[in-house]
Amino acid sequence: MAENNSVNDSYNPPPVASEFEEFNFEDLEIDDLLWLSNKSLDGMRNVVHRKVDETAAVNVQTGGMVKMKNRQKVYQKT
Repeated sequence: MAENNSVNDSYNPPPVASEFEEFNFEDLEIDDLLWLSNKSLDGMRNVVHRKVDETAAVNVQTGGMVKMKNRQKVYQKT
């Protein structure tokens, strides 16, 4: 019979308490909110953006446009 030895268990699951979910930019809908980082920093360093078309997002605090790549990893709050 197999023995369960938790000391030698090699499975290391991701942390459960993450408030962000990872997506590719191309998978989001127009007008979806997104973050460029999954770190919970203050609003000035991890500001929210809104997808405006298939190649750009706008910083909602400054109004600045950010060019995005289709396969770029972005994050949404869950």
